[in-house]
Amino acid sequence: GEGVNKDVAQAAKYYKLSAAQGNAIGQWRYGLCLYNGEGVSSDLAQAAENYKLSADQGNAEGQLMYGLCLRNGEGVPRSPIQAANYFKLSADQGNAEGQLMYGLCLYRGEGVGKDVAQATRYFKLSADQGNAEGQWRYNFCPHD
Repeated sequence: GEGVNKDVAQAAKYYKLSAAQGNAIGQWRYGLCLYNGEGVSSDLAQAAENYKLSADQGNAEGQLMYGLCLRNGEGVPRSPIQAANYFKLSADQGNAEGQLMYGLCLYRGEGVGKDVAQATRYFKLSADQGNAEGQWRYNFCPHD
């Protein structure tokens, strides 16, 4: 809705066209439309597929969203190990939400070995970017 009337169906149409051309941001954005049912019918399997396409091109947001699908079993079979791998990819690119999610995996031992010290490090990275849950979690972890 910036400079034009808001039209989620049109936005979804253009994200789909971008995604079909292999654009990682278009794939991620079209995945969001599919996931949330904005401008198109909700389709978790297609959302996950678009997130994966985006993620595998190195898009940190796509990596985060595909990791969430894998963690929750939304549109794909649940896989804590793969979820942790995608969260780490996102986190290591500086994505604050990815850092939080990978920190949670480490803290809980979900998909990776439990490592509170490393979890604390990822929570701090997230917290330092202003992520409220990262700040909250960091507050309760042992640190200097």
